[in-house]
Amino acid sequence: MGNKTKQTLIIAIVTLLITAGLCSFLFNEIRTQTLMIEEKVTILSENNAKEAAFNNLNKQVKDTELERTELAQVFIHDESESIKFLNEIEALAPTYGLTFKTEALEKSKDEGSEDEYIRMVFSYTGKKSAVLGFTEFIETIPYHSQVDQLSLKEITQGNFEGKISIRITMQPL
Repeated sequence: MGNKTKQTLIIAIVTLLITAGLCSFLFNEIRTQTLMIEEKVTILSENNAKEAAFNNLNKQVKDTELERTELAQVFIHDESESIKFLNEIEALAPTYGLTFKTEALEKSKDEGSEDEYIRMVFSYTGKKSAVLGFTEFIETIPYHSQVDQLSLKEITQGNFEGKISIRITMQPL
């Protein structure tokens, strides 16, 4: 083998090693960049999913605003509202032709939870149809409520007495 052939062989081997090293370096860079891009795509997908969930939640909040406002109205929010409600009931009873008495009005907490409620006990007397109508009205008041006790009894011919214990849930604003 001549000098020129050896020189060409050495140049070819060096060129091959440099090319292989460069290819290896570029392959590593491409792999690193691919991993970084995949990671960024994953983060972007997660962010897009979070943004979509946020937008859906925001839309739901806007779409249900009226319903939430209406729902808030079925709760008594403070004690002054309960007094106002009681005054309205006391004013309504005579329109039914009833004699009305408030026997109890107290704020309490439910034993099993932290829910607060106003407990009211009413007794009222009058004609049977008036007592039944007023009882139905109390049972269907437009508040989140529960009738704990109800008794209806005839006290004289045609006159009845009703006694009802009702709890109205309080929901502070």
